[in-house]
Amino acid sequence: MAQPSHSLWKSRRYRLWFASDSADSFSRQLRLFAVPLIALSLSNSQFVAGLTVAAGQVVAMLCMPFGGVLADRHDRRRMMLWLGGIGTALALVTAAGLWLHALNPITFGLLMVLFALNTGLLGPSNNAILKSLIPLETFARAHAMRETRESVLGMASGAIAGALYRASSSVPFLGAAALHAASSLTAIGLPANDPTRDGESRSRQSFWSSLREGLAWAAGKPRFLWFTVSATVMNVACYAETLGVSLMLAARGTDPVLIGLVDTGAGVGMLLGSLCAVKISDTFPSGLVSIANCVVFTACLVSMTVSADYAVILACMTVSSFLFPADNAGMLGFIYGKIPVRMQGRADAVLNTGAVMLSAFVPALVGWMLQSGPGFHGVMVMCCVFALVTLAITALTSLRTIPAPSDWADAEL
Repeated sequence: MAQPSHSLWKSRRYRLWFASDSADSFSRQLRLFAVPLIALSLSNSQFVAGLTVAAGQVVAMLCMPFGGVLADRHDRRRMMLWLGGIGTALALVTAAGLWLHALNPITFGLLMVLFALNTGLLGPSNNAILKSLIPLETFARAHAMRETRESVLGMASGAIAGALYRASSSVPFLGAAALHAASSLTAIGLPANDPTRDGESRSRQSFWSSLREGLAWAAGKPRFLWFTVSATVMNVACYAETLGVSLMLAARGTDPVLIGLVDTGAGVGMLLGSLCAVKISDTFPSGLVSIANCVVFTACLVSMTVSADYAVILACMTVSSFLFPADNAGMLGFIYGKIPVRMQGRADAVLNTGAVMLSAFVPALVGWMLQSGPGFHGVMVMCCVFALVTLAITALTSLRTIPAPSDWADAEL
């Protein structure tokens, strides 16, 4: 069972993709940490800070279906190069504007919308190219390794972003610029990946026909649809939890490094979980692991509803992250492993658009709740409700019966 993992690291193409995707992910995490804090400092309003984040999320969500079609009609490597290049330019412009004190809440928000356009239209190429680089039987392990990567970045990015932000609000964007550039430069080594040259692809289809074909394919896959719904609901709980904690602590005047330490705690939980992810996902049915993750996550949310003490928040954010790597390795490995190569871009766009459909509006709602509504307690109650709905969807639908990876070949999407 160890050979597939070993063969992945022996593949130069996989290593290049992993490095490029890691740099892109790290740059995004630096931005996500800094944006609400900068928006809050520019506007002195938690609501405006949440609205700034929400605007970017909504734009990215609206662009993702079109980005998915682009990824299935154009060279995915070239799209990755443009993604990194445009990201570098936007990050440098933002850093310069902040350094010169030339930005206000509106201009800063517009720059974040441009970041969202770049991510929404070009970002699907990162996931879409992966299946052409590795065999199906390695997908669960590839996603487990990706979860390990995300946990390490999550553990490091909060503390790093907090330290960079303490130096100057412009420094996180300088770091993001360097990472975007690294992502683009690494992707140069990947082979050209034009799906229209694949015999399975229909290069003569119009853009809109390709979009309709992708939506029709997704509509005929029950487990794909249920997973999209569950991801949509769960993302509301996760995003509201993370953003609510950050804005609440910032409003209290908490040191940025301590705010970043909360993200580090979540990263530690994910790292420990990712070390066990392959063993857990190989041993237990993927549906059962997903149910267990929902239970643990909900229990931690209930604890934070009862107490908003910093130590309680840090502990709960750490524990609640533990099973996410195994859950994602199993569920996402199964979903993406069953998607045909020619549909990777569009299916990824449908999944990710659905997953952020509600969470895109969460920042504005959380900002209002913290500033004028029921406060942090109300935010955590809302998170508990959405986590329980996710648990019900997973336990009462065909997601519950998704087997372990050894039995995926006989399972239908």
